[in-house]
Amino acid sequence: MKISPYNLILVLSFLATEITYAQKKTTKDSNPIYVDEKGILRWNGSKEEATFFGVNYSTPFAFAYRAQRSLGVDIEQAIREDVYHMSRLGFNAFRVHVWDTEISDMEGNLLENEHLRLFDFLLAELKKREIRTIITPIAFWGNGYPEPDEDTPGFSRHYGRSKLTTHEEAIEAQENYLKQFFERVNPYTKMSYQEDPDVVAIEINNEPAHSGPKEGVTAYINRLKRAITGTGFSKPIFYNISQGPYYADAVAGSEADGFSFQWYPSGLVYGKTLPENYLPHVNRYHIPFDTIPEFHQKPLMVYEFDAADIMGSYMYPAMARSFRQAGFQWATQFAYDPLAIAHTNTEYQTHYLNLIYTPAKAISMMIAGKAFRNLPLKKDYGNYPDNNQFGPIRVSYQESLSEMNSEEEFYYSNNTNTAPKNPKKLEHLAGVGSSAIVKYEGLGAYFLDKLVSGIWRLEVMPDAVPIRDPFAKTLPDRSVTRVIWGEHRMQINLEELGVDFNVKPLDNGNSYETVAKAGSIQIRPGTYLLTEKGRKFDVKNQSVGTIGIREFVAPRPTFNSVALHHTPPIELSPKSPFIIRAKIESQSIDKVLLQFRQGGDRFQEIPMKANSTYDYEVEIPAEEMNPGMLTYRINLEENSESVYFPGGEKSSDLNWASDPPQTWEVYVAREDGALEIFNPAQDQKIHIYPTYNSGFRTRLEAGYFSGEMLLQLRAEDPSSSGPMGFQYPIKEKLIDRLDTGEDFDKIILQARVVGREKFPLKLGLTYKNSVIRTTMVELNNSFQEMEIALKDLNVDGGALLLPRPYPGFMPLYSPSDNENSHYGLEQVEKIEITFENPETGESTSSPFQIEIGKIWLKKSHTEH
Repeated sequence: MKISPYNLILVLSFLATEITYAQKKTTKDSNPIYVDEKGILRWNGSKEEATFFGVNYSTPFAFAYRAQRSLGVDIEQAIREDVYHMSRLGFNAFRVHVWDTEISDMEGNLLENEHLRLFDFLLAELKKREIRTIITPIAFWGNGYPEPDEDTPGFSRHYGRSKLTTHEEAIEAQENYLKQFFERVNPYTKMSYQEDPDVVAIEINNEPAHSGPKEGVTAYINRLKRAITGTGFSKPIFYNISQGPYYADAVAGSEADGFSFQWYPSGLVYGKTLPENYLPHVNRYHIPFDTIPEFHQKPLMVYEFDAADIMGSYMYPAMARSFRQAGFQWATQFAYDPLAIAHTNTEYQTHYLNLIYTPAKAISMMIAGKAFRNLPLKKDYGNYPDNNQFGPIRVSYQESLSEMNSEEEFYYSNNTNTAPKNPKKLEHLAGVGSSAIVKYEGLGAYFLDKLVSGIWRLEVMPDAVPIRDPFAKTLPDRSVTRVIWGEHRMQINLEELGVDFNVKPLDNGNSYETVAKAGSIQIRPGTYLLTEKGRKFDVKNQSVGTIGIREFVAPRPTFNSVALHHTPPIELSPKSPFIIRAKIESQSIDKVLLQFRQGGDRFQEIPMKANSTYDYEVEIPAEEMNPGMLTYRINLEENSESVYFPGGEKSSDLNWASDPPQTWEVYVAREDGALEIFNPAQDQKIHIYPTYNSGFRTRLEAGYFSGEMLLQLRAEDPSSSGPMGFQYPIKEKLIDRLDTGEDFDKIILQARVVGREKFPLKLGLTYKNSVIRTTMVELNNSFQEMEIALKDLNVDGGALLLPRPYPGFMPLYSPSDNENSHYGLEQVEKIEITFENPETGESTSSPFQIEIGKIWLKKSHTEH
């Protein structure tokens, strides 16, 4: 083909333009990080390691969008407020799986709609706060959860998750979508995602469901990556390797620049708060891909993690430590609750994180971010419990505490007795509760930031009052936490401020000001300037990092009804005083009365006393605690009307035809009474192992007596190796029966084997230090009660780590802390029953099952 000089000039001019455009898009300004020869993410300018820690957040999409829109929320303002809180917590990373199903059609064409616009708006707001982004442009999921999926137009809904990685037309739709997604310009930043330096990398898709031959997986990843790089995108591109470990070598052999992982060490959706110690579950993050040569020298990210169903504020820094030890440089929690709907925790029932509504967990996350960004990569801090202290950071299950104590920073998620390392050099403090520097009676978080010597900025969040278990069933019209704008005493012990410092308001609409007396002030939610007596300070153009000097965000209370939160005990000991505690939120309480009775007696009344603004308690004397059934309710009087709990009935609504107010009922045992610790008819939230395995299943079967149930543990494939069985948490059953001294000394187990003549079963108790003590019992075909002396239980290393985490290749057993010489029942957390098939051969290849009845503790002088 002959090309004219004119046409040649046009071609060369076009190529020069394209080269110039590509060079413009791949400058160091738009690519702030790079991957070095060892697979480490580094900043282009300083060459230092780049580390990022933050959250997932989904307000532009799916349920979060619909829920806020239904409340009439200004979505843009909601995003600004949430991003402010993320910045206040020091996050520098954001990730979300974009709901492609809402912004694409069946062929993968991009739809310019409200979801995509709000996503771009969110990225622009994050940029203002110096929070970097990794975009996951394909989510695969529908947009419904927790509601049914809507009939969205996207290719993900049309093809379904299973076809998206194998079906040719589905792959072509994804290629088309990715090309358009990365070619478009964000209307708020005026940049493409390649040009935007705060978009530091991408992860191609979210939790792919691969199937078929491994070479097909590699080809799929390469096709999607090339669709992205074909737009000029030159930043690191990650791909999920942990979702399907079978395909790990296929993923590692692809053109992906790095690999993404997740971590849910306590499982997901247990349906109630997990009160046990889960630090052993995060002892380390195990990666099983070292034998794959292509896995090495690639950067690693954690796209999602959480301590699901846990309200204790001790987990996040320990997870950050284990991430750094494993080599991760990016970690984003799933998911930060939008402020407008966080009071109900409806977006994701098993997760709960928000600065206003979960202040202790939020400060724990703040400390985790400090850990993640500052701990050396791949440094080993040993095993639990020695690794509870790492660098300047400490975690404690017993104290429900995360703490950071360095020369210039002091942070704590709960009351702490730790002395600050160097009070005179302190520049930043944040906490919940009290410390040596700040003593505070409120229930919200607070922040103290030094501006100059003798001048500090104080930010106080409102009280977060829990009124329901946030991990139980949630509803859009039912709050689990309430926000209260209370006024509380705060004592500040900073030498440079003195004891008579001035307090002046900074945030808009706040007119409260005061002068400290002996270092003590009454304070309400807001932002304040604290100045040493006699000092003047111009706040114009002042800030704390990306936090404006006058900024403050917190919701106002929107309710009027009284709320009471009380968890009744499971069982009580006789002739021992019983303390009833309740958390009460009311606009005006006249008095609070406990009404109780035993048997058919008349109700007695005892006034409940306030220990703090929201905490009330009363003691039922030991002489009133007789064996039988204790029935009680709480009568709260406000504005001359009685409200009865647990039902919330108002006296004005009760008449002769009404049912009486609801009550709590608690069994009070006999002095020689046994303590049931497992009953299959009632205790069905067991943790089983193995999970999702066709060779092992569980079911309930009727027992001999009316209402009696048996738990069947069925080995469908006896040739499977490894343990089978279950754990059940019993800490809450034990706690109120051990107050008279530890005199239970035997365990009684009802069990038999079906399908074998005899069979060995291991029974054990797990302890909060992660140890398990076990013994073997022999089962036969007869359903029998076997008696085991507690003294015959022997330390047997670490317990099974149940529930199983995601990903499932984490360690199966906990690290063992064998230093204790005393293992009392007060330290017990779970009962564990496991078995393995000890025999081989054709005669034992048929399925068999273990049947478990009730399990209880008894005292040696008690005859059953």
